[in-house]
Amino acid sequence: MATLVVIGNCISLARRAGRGESDIGVFLRSARLLNEGAGPEFYAGRDASTGWYRTIPPVGLCLFQPLAGMDRAAGGSLWALLNLGFLATAIFAIAKCLGRAEDPGGHVAGAFPWVVCVLLILASASIQVGQFSLLFVACWLVSLAALLRGRPFCAGVGLALPSAIKLYPALMLAFPMVGPARQGVRVIAGFVLGAILFVATLPLVALGPRAHGLTMAFVRHAILGDDGRVAGYGLINADTVSSEGLDAVVMRYLTHGPGFHSIYPGVPHFRLDHQVALRLAHLLRAAILLATIVATLRLRCRSDRRPRDTLIQSAALWSAAMYVMLPETKARYAVYTILAFIPLVLLASRAKMEANRAALVGWSAAIVFCLAMVLQVHPPSLRAFGLGYLGPLLLWGLNVSQSMARQPSADEARPPSPGAG
Repeated sequence: MATLVVIGNCISLARRAGRGESDIGVFLRSARLLNEGAGPEFYAGRDASTGWYRTIPPVGLCLFQPLAGMDRAAGGSLWALLNLGFLATAIFAIAKCLGRAEDPGGHVAGAFPWVVCVLLILASASIQVGQFSLLFVACWLVSLAALLRGRPFCAGVGLALPSAIKLYPALMLAFPMVGPARQGVRVIAGFVLGAILFVATLPLVALGPRAHGLTMAFVRHAILGDDGRVAGYGLINADTVSSEGLDAVVMRYLTHGPGFHSIYPGVPHFRLDHQVALRLAHLLRAAILLATIVATLRLRCRSDRRPRDTLIQSAALWSAAMYVMLPETKARYAVYTILAFIPLVLLASRAKMEANRAALVGWSAAIVFCLAMVLQVHPPSLRAFGLGYLGPLLLWGLNVSQSMARQPSADEARPPSPGAG
């Protein structure tokens, strides 16, 4: 069923591209302007159809330049096919990651189809708008697989591409730091080289001499400007109904939004100044980050016992932390959380193998609840209360708990052989 939904969303993406709608329409129009010779003034303007500011850097739009020369529907169809390729890469990387995990009880192999099922469900909400979500997920999973195979430099290069296109994926650079210091240094070296490759070299090849000016214009307008991407996060208010991210939920309960609270008068709220509420949101974000760092340090202390499982848990932890700290979260970004679901699926698989019905029901219920919340399947009347934020928050909390808990070594976890003792 999830596979059929993914295919249906690919068809929807092609249709949206043909009509010039959604994110894919903006990306194709922007890439077409670059093909026509647009210079630094490009980032000072807005998209002609939507009025949105242009906040994707040159390296991101370079991916769409070959597609922009086609018919819009054809370009959208090819991007849909590429997304299927990213999805297949992610599945292959999951198989490699689980294949390298310590599996004393044999439960990891049984978890693979369920992890893939969760990925397909999450991906079904991400494809149809044409975002970079599946590309980012494929990069993170490939990087994790490279780390598990002892290739930290390659992992760093893989982590660089998402961070070159958007800012917040740079948080994922933290998860390899759970291992030895030498590994961390090599990851950072690969990340720096990858950043240079993707931010400077690729746009130079695609755009020629215009690349530097466009990149500087992107930084000036989209990052540092008053109307850019970073400043835009500070403009999130209670009226942002489609999002159930940290800032949007805080604003609904701590500030008064006439456009929101007149429609949903049942949502209790204070009337704090917007900037005061924004500072409180930042404090909550800092607390989440601090707790994640503490959990990572706890993981690092036991990394020599089960190093590969520790890496997988660290990747899950930082995936969940990144998502729960985002100012805006929508179903189109839900696939970011796939790494965070892997430890939960593994625990459910272990409970099933051990015939622990209570644990199986508990972990399965947690997985289903978190999936439903991150995909925002609940009605708008409940979405208004920001209930969807409970899913990412629970997902993060469960991964913090698993990271802080004492884990047995591979020898301790291995079940006794028949007749032993």
